[in-house]
Amino acid sequence: MSAPAALITGGTSGIGKATAELLHSRGYRVMVTGVGNVANAGLPEDVVIVRADARSLPDIDQAMDQARRQFGSLDLLFLNAGISRPGSIESTDEDAFDALFDINVKGNFFTLQRALPLLNAGASVVFTVGAGEGLGAAMTAAKGALLPLMRSLALELAPPAASASTPSALE
Repeated sequence: MSAPAALITGGTSGIGKATAELLHSRGYRVMVTGVGNVANAGLPEDVVIVRADARSLPDIDQAMDQARRQFGSLDLLFLNAGISRPGSIESTDEDAFDALFDINVKGNFFTLQRALPLLNAGASVVFTVGAGEGLGAAMTAAKGALLPLMRSLALELAPPAASASTPSALE
């Protein structure tokens, strides 16, 4: 049996990098994605590093193809890629607003969608949400959108409940 496999988006720095190092030290096969610091991430040599922009569906598809080739399947998907663009409503322009939603919301949604065929039964999906309050309305909205998204996905992706006619172990 091979070691469990994990894919961490935004894994070349910060929380993602620390998680990649921890999982690697615990015997996981690890792949990370990132856009910055990809060449010099300072991760263990056998951690696979893929340059992928979370807002780009072609980049997401390429990362999933590489995960499939490298690991076959995933036991953990850590949706950690995100950006912070603090600012008041007056100072937030369309580019900053689009980047917040494209990376923090769209990127997480489509990465999970594309990873579904790779997830083993019982695999874990983890989101980094963080706090947006006090950082501006657009930042709060982008980070806040992840909470109802996660709740909805938990219901949609949960295994079907056992039917009432299925005998339980307690009978």
